[in-house]
Formats: sequence, structure tokens, C-alpha cells
Amino acid sequence: MRRFIFAILLLLATVLLCARLGPVTGFLDALRRGQPVWLGLAFITQAMWQVNQAAEYRAAHRAVGVELTLAQMLPVVAANNFMLVAAPSGSLSTFALFLANARREDLPPARVTLAVTLFAVAQYLGASCVLVGALALLWQQRVLNAGELLPALVLFGATGAMAGLLWLSLKSLAQLERVGLWLIRLGNRALRRNLISEIAWRAFLAEAAGGFELLRRQPLKIWLMPCALSLTGEGLAMILLSLIFAGFGQPLSAVAIVGGVSLSTLFTVVSPTPLGIGVAEGAVTLALSTVNVPLASALLISLTYRGFVVWLPMLYGFIALQASGLRTALTREKMEAKRS
Repeated sequence: MRRFIFAILLLLATVLLCARLGPVTGFLDALRRGQPVWLGLAFITQAMWQVNQAAEYRAAHRAVGVELTLAQMLPVVAANNFMLVAAPSGSLSTFALFLANARREDLPPARVTLAVTLFAVAQYLGASCVLVGALALLWQQRVLNAGELLPALVLFGATGAMAGLLWLSLKSLAQLERVGLWLIRLGNRALRRNLISEIAWRAFLAEAAGGFELLRRQPLKIWLMPCALSLTGEGLAMILLSLIFAGFGQPLSAVAIVGGVSLSTLFTVVSPTPLGIGVAEGAVTLALSTVNVPLASALLISLTYRGFVVWLPMLYGFIALQASGLRTALTREKMEAKRS
């Protein structure tokens, strides 16, 4: 909760700072130029983006032999968008939520964990591919700086590490076990607490062995589907941002659209706040202003875009968490974990 409050305060500080720098008349002019039709289309695109996210999770589950329909996947994916912001554990809440749903639906927990990991790898690979293009466009415009390059290197490093571990898991589970144990010991020693149990790691590998074997034998199209849907999601996000540009009467440019989406994704991942709240809005606003978007319009576009990809999914997620019974399943999962 403290991280969430800090994120909200940082977001308010970002808005106030930009408002101080930009004249009030600029904000009023940007609002007057607003065209509801384009923003209405943005709502439709956002819904397609949300469904695509659920389809990507479904493809990752299918790759490890867990068959689910899109209708089954949508509530848990929507609820996860709320948990990512509301839960203090951040991304770890994703595993907790999907495991709670797995036990409720009588699905193999280890394979579901593997599917969520595969989804994360696909997401990072898709984001990294688009980010490379964004950095190239920003460099071409001579507006690339260390504030964008250094976090990008962190994302590239994380993507490489995750992809490397996935490749290692397909090559040899024994090697994956040794590397995993080394990382667990290193992490526990650094944090001075037994965050992850070595016994639990070995138990997970034993339970997930069938999933790894199935993943190893899957045809290429099954492997590529989560990555393809990740890139589709990035494309829908660019269409969404383009519609917001049109909605506020701003001319479109490739560097603004690709750069805006990529930097939003980058600072969603590499940020001290949940989903980059307060950080991503400021980064996107500054990036748009450096490519000749007026500051007032850049701030409104940034806040609107983040509203579509963070706050609106969070609202859907809260409703899904209450209506689907996932909150009860998650509470039961936590109580069982404490007993064990």
C-alpha cells in the first residue's frame, strides 16, 4: 500500500510540474481540440488489447499442455491487472493469482507456473524488439539520452536472462536445477532471508517435468504464438496511442508513437513504483515534448494513454476479482501457504 501511495503522489507531482511548465491556455486549447469520436475508437482498441493479452496467456498455457478457452482466461487476466497495482508483492502476485485459479479449476499448478513464466518471456521479447526500434528512432532524431538508454539496458538484460533460463530448461533440467539453486542461494544470502526454498524449487521441477518435456516437443508455431501475440499487443498499443493523438488534434509521427509506447512499457517494468505509475507518465511526456509535441498536449496524451493501459484495466480487474470468485480462491491459497 505504501508503494501505491508513493506512486500516486509521484504522479500528482509529475502532473503539477508539467502544469507549471506549460501555460494553462495550452491545456485548454488541447482539450478544446479533443474529438470524442477518436477517443471512442480508442475504447474499442483498448478492449481488443485486453482480449489480445488474454489470448497470449492462453497460448502460453496451451504450449505447456493446459487447454483453456478465452472466456476462462479473461477474468483471471483482468484480475491480474488489478493485483499488479494493488498487491504489495507486485509481479509475484501474478503467480499467486494464477496458482489460486489453477487449484480452483483443478489444473496442474507447476504447468500453470511454467505458462506464466513463458508469457513473461514472450512479453519481454516483444517489448524489447519494439524498444530497439524506438531507440533507433530517438537516436536518429538526436534526442536519445542516458535516462532512456540505461533503463533500456536493464530491460534487455532481464530479457536475455529470462530467455537464457528458458533455453536452458529445454536443453537440460539438471543444468536448470543447478543454476536455479545457485541463484536461490545467492538471492537468499543477499536478502538475508530464506525467500525461496531449495526444496520447493526441486519439487517444482519434478512436477513441471512433463510440461518442460511437452514444451520441448511442441511445433514451432506453438512456440511462436505467445511472441506473435506479444507483438500484436504492442501494435494495438500503437494504434491506441495514435487514436489519442488524433483525439487531441495532434499530427502523427512514427517517432512519437513508437517512442511513446515503448517508453511507457519500459518504465512500467523498470520503475520503483507499481506499473511505473508517476514515472512512466513523466517519461512519456518528456519524450513527446522532445519530438515537437507541445508540452500541454504531451501531458494530456500521456495521462490519457496511461489511463487506457493502466487505470482502465485496473478497474476491469477489480470488478473481475470480485465477480469471478478469484478473491476467495486467492485468500484460501494464502491461508494454505501460511499453514504449510
